[in-house]
Amino acid sequence: MSRPRTKTIRVLHLRDTHRICGPGKTVCETVRLNRDSDVDYEVAAFGEREGNAFLDRASSYCPTFALPDSRVLVPGTAFGLARRLRKAQVDLVHAHDFKSDLVSVMASRLAGVPVVTTVHGYIAVTGKSQLYKRLDLMLLRAMDRVIVVSETMKRDLGGRGVAGKRLAVVRNGIAIDTYEFGRRSRTLRAESGLPEDAPVVGHIGRLSPEKGQARLLRTFPRVLEAVPRARLFIVGDGPEMRALQELARSLGLEEATRFLGYREDVREVFANLDLLVLSSDTEGLPNVVLEAMAMGVPVVATAVGGTPEVVEHGVTGLLVPAGDEGALAAAIVETFARPEAAADRVRRARAFVEGHCSMEALIRSTHQMYRELVAEAA
Repeated sequence: MSRPRTKTIRVLHLRDTHRICGPGKTVCETVRLNRDSDVDYEVAAFGEREGNAFLDRASSYCPTFALPDSRVLVPGTAFGLARRLRKAQVDLVHAHDFKSDLVSVMASRLAGVPVVTTVHGYIAVTGKSQLYKRLDLMLLRAMDRVIVVSETMKRDLGGRGVAGKRLAVVRNGIAIDTYEFGRRSRTLRAESGLPEDAPVVGHIGRLSPEKGQARLLRTFPRVLEAVPRARLFIVGDGPEMRALQELARSLGLEEATRFLGYREDVREVFANLDLLVLSSDTEGLPNVVLEAMAMGVPVVATAVGGTPEVVEHGVTGLLVPAGDEGALAAAIVETFARPEAAADRVRRARAFVEGHCSMEALIRSTHQMYRELVAEAA
């Protein structure tokens, strides 16, 4: 029996970034692919509106706006957001990081609407980020619902006092039909001056310590001993760019490594890769792994966060312990040494993503949660 339609639920997504990255892609794809007539969206972020890549993309699919970026005027920002929520008759706020959690909890209480957050994962590598994590864990107890992207995160938060009905797993999803399985290209090889047949290893992500690009660089001389023609594409930008470039030079990897910066054409990047490596120390559930699996690119990843929930060792990819450079090098070499086994893994990986990681499933689960919350609030 079909579910009766009620009034439209107006949802505001709020993030504290100008970047698109994994969570931003999820928000934008959710808004783009929404087909439910009873859920409508608006998207906001802190900071200047001009040049905000996240809001620029989201604005193609729904109304967007920017909130003040000042860290010292959080109460004023919350009061202003509450007024906007009431004026626009927003029914629910969905936050995605520490500052949006903080402002959303305050504003939603003032406006009398429920608040949801998605915990995509914590980056706690500096004193400041560790403090934000501790404060955010306290804020989660004030949320009406807390979405986590993996069972691993659910167990972790459950042990920190965030449990019961308020805590739910909604695994990350991607628009699978937009990823052409098995498509291959040589455009980036040509742009980078590489031979067409050079085996290319890729790392895609923000250049920051927790992503482990330095470890991958230190590993690569061992890879070259076994696969001399291998080359490494590091795709992304971030605070570690200069340090990583200097490390590559010190290791004698100038010829073997290309830093491609941030790329919008991520599917073209995947089409140029023979292997994706995720060398992170911490993850929630990395979209880049799901995208590689959908494209038919073999995956080698560290067994952190929710990654082992989608990458089954020897079945849909290869897993290595975080911090083990020898194991990382061996897994990369094995992928090239046993291409038939790698081909079997990518076929199983695509089937897994199709069955478990679609945007349609994510939207369905999230919208049902919205409906329950709005009904409870009423």
